[in-house]
Amino acid sequence: MVRLEENRFLTELSRMYERHKSTGTVWITMKCSNGKPRSRTREYPRQDYQCLVRAVAGKKNKKKEIATMVPASQVPKFQQAMIVIMKANMDALKKREKKKA
Repeated sequence: MVRLEENRFLTELSRMYERHKSTGTVWITMKCSNGKPRSRTREYPRQDYQCLVRAVAGKKNKKKEIATMVPASQVPKFQQAMIVIMKANMDALKKREKKKA
C-alpha cells in the first residue's frame, strides 16, 4: 500500500475511478487511527488521532492500493473534496430495473 499526501491521494483516486469506469470497483474505507501500532494497555489522547483513508481498486494480483492520513482538523475539508470526485465519477452506474408486480 502506498501512503500519499492528501492532494496526491485525491488525484490518484480520480485516476482510479477513470481506469475502472467501465469494469471494476473502487472501495474506499475510513478509519480513526493514531498512526502507532495497537496497544491494549496504553490509551492515547484523543487529539493525537487522525483519519486513515484507503482506496483499493482491482482484483487479487492486479490490485492497486493507496492511502493517506488526514489530521482531525482537516477531515471535513478532505471529505468535501472526496465527495466532489465521487459524484463526478458516478455517471457510470447502472439503473435498476423495476420489478413488475
